[in-house]
Amino acid sequence: MSIPRDMKIDYFHIGLSPDAALSMPQIIELVSNMPEDEIRNENFNNVPIRLQESHKYGRLWIGDMVRIRMTGIPPKTKLNGEQDDLDLDDDEGLGEATAFLFDPDLSILVLQRNHYAVSPGGFAHYFAKKGTVMYIDLKPVLRLDAMARLATMRLHRRLEISVAGLQNVGPLRQLRDAGVGVSSLIDISRELNGPKVSILVSMGHEQGSLERVMDFVRDARATFSNEARRGAHITKIVISGKEGEDEPLEIIDLIEDRMIDLMPVSVSRDHEKSRNERQKALRVAYRNRIDELTQMFRPLGNNA
Repeated sequence: MSIPRDMKIDYFHIGLSPDAALSMPQIIELVSNMPEDEIRNENFNNVPIRLQESHKYGRLWIGDMVRIRMTGIPPKTKLNGEQDDLDLDDDEGLGEATAFLFDPDLSILVLQRNHYAVSPGGFAHYFAKKGTVMYIDLKPVLRLDAMARLATMRLHRRLEISVAGLQNVGPLRQLRDAGVGVSSLIDISRELNGPKVSILVSMGHEQGSLERVMDFVRDARATFSNEARRGAHITKIVISGKEGEDEPLEIIDLIEDRMIDLMPVSVSRDHEKSRNERQKALRVAYRNRIDELTQMFRPLGNNA
């Protein structure tokens, strides 16, 4: 039996660290050619993740990432409430899948949002490790109208960012290594002994100030996406400003104004059929967005 569901889809622009010897398509191809055994695995937050399947579709790479849950496995349960443990071997777990699509021409990653499977941070961590790259930068794509409004801001620009769940995160010392701005959030939370903290920063108008703020936003996103399973998460990222003194104040929410799609899929117990449905949904969503994405990223060239 198939169950219709809406699949959330996120868009990211990918960049590689300067030490990268391989391009992103080459890294995906490298991993795709690895044996389909444990050599493909990589731990992320102490849970194995892996590239389960990938293939070329024209110029695009399309595939499935899998997070293998080895602990905390729920019992199988009948409709009458009767429960029993799943009979799993020691090297078996529950595989939770995330479909992805990568366009090397625009360096765009299209990723299924799945809370229980491979996160954007997990995706970046995995391919950075396999490609021996220092880091892979995933920048969430704003909608074209939001990018246009952001570009017009000239006066009174401010950044507001809020993070919740900091008290629930394990050793905060690890987070403090993420960078000065992110570690400041951790320090403020400790000082005030609160589970939630917000900062408000006035932004300068000299060349590059907006780019530095966006770099901080990227670092914060990456750090807290890695810690989401332990409770820490960003609840608000807002940039406000205006084009001139007599112009209205523009407010851009970098969470709400990012590019997101909802695509209907039919999920069933047939894993292959469900995989094909999810990957097809990514292709359709990307085809619907290609003109908009090309307008935004074609001038940047192919830096995949």
